[in-house]
Amino acid sequence: MDNTGKITAILRNMEGQDETVINTLFQALYQEIHALAAQQLKRLSPGETLTPTVLVHECYLRLIQQHAHQFKDSHHMLSHLAKVMRCYLVDNVRHKQTAKKSHQIIADERRLSGQDGFNLDLLDLEKTLQLMEKIDPALTRLIEMRYFLGLKIREICDLTGHSERQLYRQWNEARTLFIALDQRDEEKRTN
Repeated sequence: MDNTGKITAILRNMEGQDETVINTLFQALYQEIHALAAQQLKRLSPGETLTPTVLVHECYLRLIQQHAHQFKDSHHMLSHLAKVMRCYLVDNVRHKQTAKKSHQIIADERRLSGQDGFNLDLLDLEKTLQLMEKIDPALTRLIEMRYFLGLKIREICDLTGHSERQLYRQWNEARTLFIALDQRDEEKRTN
């Protein structure tokens, strides 16, 4: 995301104008958000019917419902976008899973081939992120921005103002915590 300054400027200039803010932001950033959605959907297993356009529009609708005019800056907006995208994808998988169970169709459309060592079932990923959220919300946001928005550490540095060294250290902490929680949850499932 190269337009972080643009996002912050729009948010500052339009403070308190409800849906106008998110409309302006989405118009200005539509191509980039669409590209992020396409990248995210490539991680889903083959046969996925959700399109990037649908994902972008669903995120847009959810942002409007959640009072987007309250975003403080680009970091706040993109962090929220990552969470909205995560929630929508998880809801989509749950819906498909329920439909498949009722129709007795056996297929695994929940696999994500993630980056940086995350290669999980989306629902398992969600459970682990919920556990992480209780322990360290900041590390959870970092994983969401890396995993669901596909941002690089350098891009997150630009958004948050943290040093690259600091974010790499936090990224290693986030991965370690994530893996430990996921293994603990896996052990519970198998016992």
